[in-house]
Amino acid sequence: MAGGAALVVVIFLFRDGPPDDGGAWVAALLVLALVSWPAVVLFLLSAALRSLAEVPARVRTTPAEARERAVELRALAERVQAVRGARLRRLPYLLFRFGRVAAGARELLAPHARALPLVNVPFLGMSAAAIVATFVLIPIALILLIVLASS
Repeated sequence: MAGGAALVVVIFLFRDGPPDDGGAWVAALLVLALVSWPAVVLFLLSAALRSLAEVPARVRTTPAEARERAVELRALAERVQAVRGARLRRLPYLLFRFGRVAAGARELLAPHARALPLVNVPFLGMSAAAIVATFVLIPIALILLIVLASS
């Protein structure tokens, strides 16, 4: 909703084409920033809420994923032990696989990391301000839409 209102303001702003001088560009960019920040903040809020909704399922699947990672790490450790002597050319591949398993373990150990903005007080304040700004921006966009339609 806020994104659509911001789009209407952008269309109204550039209805006669792009600005001619640098000062007009600065003013246009400032207006664009002012009308688009509610949409950006609300998008981040929705992403955090979506990840918060995924936390229970991720916590339920954590033990099974941890077992799979442990089995894979044991197999990689056995392969590295076997490579020690003659076949050193396989070592880069095994190190690559180890890196992939480690990256997967990082995701496994932090299922709640994407929901952390929800415990950040400044982010919650910005989200509340973005909701209020959206309620102000929508009537302005409707008025600009009427002006655009009548011209």
